[in-house]
Amino acid sequence: MKNTEPVDQNLFEEESEARKPTKRELAFQYLRVFVAIISIGGLLYISGIYQSLLYRRTPANVIQQKVKSMLNAETITVPLRVFVFVNKKSGSERSKKDVERLVENASRIWKQAEIKLSIEKIVFLKSNDQEIEAFLNN
Repeated sequence: MKNTEPVDQNLFEEESEARKPTKRELAFQYLRVFVAIISIGGLLYISGIYQSLLYRRTPANVIQQKVKSMLNAETITVPLRVFVFVNKKSGSERSKKDVERLVENASRIWKQAEIKLSIEKIVFLKSNDQEIEAFLNN
């Protein structure tokens, strides 16, 4: 039978004396860590974390100040016909009050431009999914 043991017994043992890194090697390691931290921070910033700090929900107790019109023109009234698609699965569940509230809020936005939105007619249409999809695609 052959002897399978290595010739040198100390061949696979760890060195007993650990080598100390030089100042240049330490500086290079610190530089690499610094660049890695800056890179990770930059990627997080680019990914949009900063936007979560910018946009916060407005507290309910804040009262919006009245905005004066920037134009010296007469108010333009835009009559609206609002169509609400009603369906058990994918239709809207809005009521007449919801529609009136939405139009009123949109009208407040346009008030500065002297544009007033008014509801001429609200129509609730019962339709199936294919009709709603065809309407939205065309």
